[in-house]
Amino acid sequence: LNAGEWCHVYPEGKITQPWRFEKGQSRLGKFLPGMGKLLTSCSTLPLLIPIYHKGMHDVLPEEPGDPRLPAKPISIFPRGGRQIDIYIGEPIDITDLCSA
Repeated sequence: LNAGEWCHVYPEGKITQPWRFEKGQSRLGKFLPGMGKLLTSCSTLPLLIPIYHKGMHDVLPEEPGDPRLPAKPISIFPRGGRQIDIYIGEPIDITDLCSA
């Protein structure tokens, strides 16, 4: 990041797998401190752009199992013809968070 490169990070540390929750009960997982640590350790203020996508569970589905264990993919090959929705938000100013 200090060299002007970009880094794609899931602040939860994982993806949300719909089969882990009852229908209509999807939720975010526990947030981990790594993202804040990464941002505050930069020598230059990084540009933070929120990105949300849904539909990957249809492209790379996983076998339902014990929610406490890592999921296993059904196939290593992505399924074609599926829709993935991607939403890109406005940049978030984190100056006040990193100056403290």
